[in-house]
Amino acid sequence: MIEIRLSQIVREHLDRKKRLQWEDAVTAINSPTYQNFLKSDDPELFLSLRDLDYIDSDGLLWILLLGDFLNEKGKMVWLELPSNKWQLNFLKKSYFVETAQECFSITNLYKLDDSFIHSGIKRKNDNYLRFWKVDISSINKLSTVYLHKTVSNVLNKNILDHLDFTVIQPFVNLIVETNRNLIQHSRGKHGEGWGYFVLSEKPTKFGKRLTCTIGDNGIGFKKSLIDKGLHIRNDQEAINRALLFRYHNREGAGLFRAVQFASRLSGVIRVRSGQASSFINFNNTYLENENSVHDFISNKTIKRLEKVFFPGVQIYVEALGDGHARR
Repeated sequence: MIEIRLSQIVREHLDRKKRLQWEDAVTAINSPTYQNFLKSDDPELFLSLRDLDYIDSDGLLWILLLGDFLNEKGKMVWLELPSNKWQLNFLKKSYFVETAQECFSITNLYKLDDSFIHSGIKRKNDNYLRFWKVDISSINKLSTVYLHKTVSNVLNKNILDHLDFTVIQPFVNLIVETNRNLIQHSRGKHGEGWGYFVLSEKPTKFGKRLTCTIGDNGIGFKKSLIDKGLHIRNDQEAINRALLFRYHNREGAGLFRAVQFASRLSGVIRVRSGQASSFINFNNTYLENENSVHDFISNKTIKRLEKVFFPGVQIYVEALGDGHARR
C-alpha cells in the first residue's frame, strides 16, 4: 500500500503554517510524490489529512476529486481524518465526511463519535455551507430559495437591496445552472455526469468571504466545446472561450456572469481544465456592463500552463462580504 501525507508535500506559507487550499492542492498534484501516488499500480492507497494547520473547503474539494478519479481506476483509497477536534467538527458539519464516504474508506471514522464533535452538529435542511456530490438524483436539492438565503447572509446583504436583484440572484442562478451543466455535459453522455460542489464561508481580516467551488473529473472544456462544433486548439483557449461563451451566446448564465458577479463584490475567479488554468483578480474593479466584462477577461486574465494534466473542469469563485468594488 502506498501512503501519502498531505502535510509533507503541501508548501509552508510565510507564517510557517501548512494549509490545504486550492493553490496548495494544485501544487501538491504537480509534485513527483503525488504523481507516483496517482500512477501507482498498487490496488490500495492511503491518504492522510493529519498535521495540517488549516483545511479549507476548496482544498477538500480537490480531495473528493482525487478520490473519485482513483475510484474510477478501480483503486481502494483509504482516508485518514485529522486528529484536531476543530477540523473534525468542520469536516462533519460541512458534510465532507458523508460525501467522502462514497469514494474513500475512512480509517479513523470513530473520531467523529467524540462528544465535542457530536454536540457541535446542528443539521438543518437549509444549511448550504456544505459539500454536495452533484448528479441527476441530487440536483433538485439545490433549492434557489435556500441558496439565495445563504449567499445573502454571508455577504450581509438585505433582501431588498438593489444589489440583491442585480448580482446575488443571478449568482444563485449561476450556481444552479453550472451544476446542471456539470450533469449534462461533463461525461460526454447527456445527463450522466457528476461532480462536487461546496459553498463555504471564510473569515478574513477584511471581512467574510463567500467561496463557491465546483469540480468534476469529466471530459473538460476543450472536448465539450469541440462537441459544440467549435475549433479549439488547446486547454487554455478552451478556458478563454468558456469564459466568454455567454457573451456571444446570450442564453443562460455561464462563467461570463460569474466574472461580473465577482467584480462587483471584490472577488476572484480561478478556472482549471486539462493542463491549463486562468486566474482573474479584480483589484476593486467594478465591471459595469457586458462589454467591460468582455474586455477585462480578454486583457486581464492571468493564464498558466499547468505541469500536470488533470481531467475535467474545476472552478473557484470568491466574493467579499461587506465590501463592494468602487464604481
